[in-house]
Amino acid sequence: MIMETLNLTSPAQIKNILREKRISLRKKWGQNFLVDQNTVNKILHLVKANPEDYILEIGSGVGVLTLPLAQTGARLLAIEIDHGLTTILKGWLHKCPRVKIKETDIRKENLADLSFEAWGKIAGVKIVANLPYYITSSFIYRLLIGEMDWNQSVLMVQKEVARRMVARPGSSDYGALSVLVDCFTQAEYKFSVSRNVFYPAPKVDSAVITMHPNETKYLVFDKVFFKKIVFAAFGQRRKTILNALHGSLKLEKKQIEQWLEKAQIDRSMRAEELSTGEFAMLSRLIYNNLR
Repeated sequence: MIMETLNLTSPAQIKNILREKRISLRKKWGQNFLVDQNTVNKILHLVKANPEDYILEIGSGVGVLTLPLAQTGARLLAIEIDHGLTTILKGWLHKCPRVKIKETDIRKENLADLSFEAWGKIAGVKIVANLPYYITSSFIYRLLIGEMDWNQSVLMVQKEVARRMVARPGSSDYGALSVLVDCFTQAEYKFSVSRNVFYPAPKVDSAVITMHPNETKYLVFDKVFFKKIVFAAFGQRRKTILNALHGSLKLEKKQIEQWLEKAQIDRSMRAEELSTGEFAMLSRLIYNNLR
């Protein structure tokens, strides 16, 4: 089997493959390929793929994770934007009936639609992604707001983003992303990944984060509305929570003051001082009064 003869953690072999197939890497797509077997093994250990799984992989690249995931027997949908790379993957994996390769820009796709098209289901999917830096935050927000019903995400992201995802109130990394991740998931920073284990090497280090949905941590009536409140608060983070919400939502200060008092939140606090629970309570009060 061709998969057994490939060493996709070898920069030399990747260079040969790209040269033979006349594929030129495009900087705009953030094409940096993982070339470290230890890191690959650690990611596969976190995924724990088995034949019962449905896995959506975003950013397959040359297939360093795609090929070993295919060998587990899991139902796998691999998404890759580069035509040359998808052609290679289809050639290598054409004898794997449970593997589907789709050439597309994930930003233009609905995740639930992709899942239904591939498997006739939209729930219980595992997501594995080595996310290009330019789509990371927007993609994570899509997962959090509920575009698809997934049960695990194993994400390779920029290290700075990973720190923001698990940051706590009062820290310099704490922001809207921190609140939303904490509100809707159980997230863990698993390990850091040096920029030196990619080809070509990016300018920043990465990290691997796992997320599992947790809809019971905090009561939120409407995820999109909750996101709106959190973004409004952090959109003017130098201002107090009162002035930030007033400026962003264009609501009367007196009304906002009443909501803050009911939520037992000091009007002089700033967004980075509020816990996820306080944001959840505040969003419920505002939501109930604006319906």
